[in-house]
This record gives sequence, C-alpha cells and structure tokens, in this order.
Amino acid sequence: MEKDTLAYNVSLTGPDVLDADNNPIESPPQPIPLQEQTQVTFIEAYKDEAAFSQHVNGVPFQTFLKNNLHYFKTSPDNPDWPLTHNTMLDRQSGFARKEFSHLQTG
Repeated sequence: MEKDTLAYNVSLTGPDVLDADNNPIESPPQPIPLQEQTQVTFIEAYKDEAAFSQHVNGVPFQTFLKNNLHYFKTSPDNPDWPLTHNTMLDRQSGFARKEFSHLQTG
C-alpha cells in the first residue's frame, strides 16, 4: 500500500434510500446492477502533491489501468488513459468515524 496515500475510496452509484419526504424507504432498494452503472467515483486524499504523483505513476495504479482501462471511456487526448473529470479539493473541515473505515474493503 502507498504510505502517503491517506484515503482511497471507490464508489458506484447507489439507489435512492429516502422517499419523497426524506424518510427511509421501508425495504432498502437493491443495488444498481453493475451493467447499468455509468459512473465510478474515486475520492482520494494524499499527503502532498508528490504523493499524488507517486500514486498516479506507481505500480498499483498502473496495474489498475492495465487491468481495467477497457471498462472506461478513454480520453480523446490519450487513448491509454481513462476519460476523467478531476476536481482538486482544499479540505477545510470534516471527519470520518472509526466505523466508516470498517466499511472499506481491501
């Protein structure tokens, strides 16, 4: 694991879990089938810019690209890279409870 990668989460679109009045739906809906997914969201945090660069150029990410690029639309500027929309965030505050880390896999 990359020691300067502070957080790395991969999420697919999930079903709505609240009704029109913002109450929990009685029977939680089933996950959206993989073949119907159209978007993957990666939320990542790095120690610094060098750590982000190391991640993008490192073995784990390059292996991920090699094994999974065919699942993504490719960039028109670089056919060896997935089409992405990147937004750099400057974290101002927030938290993650310990229980959140237990939900993560890998």
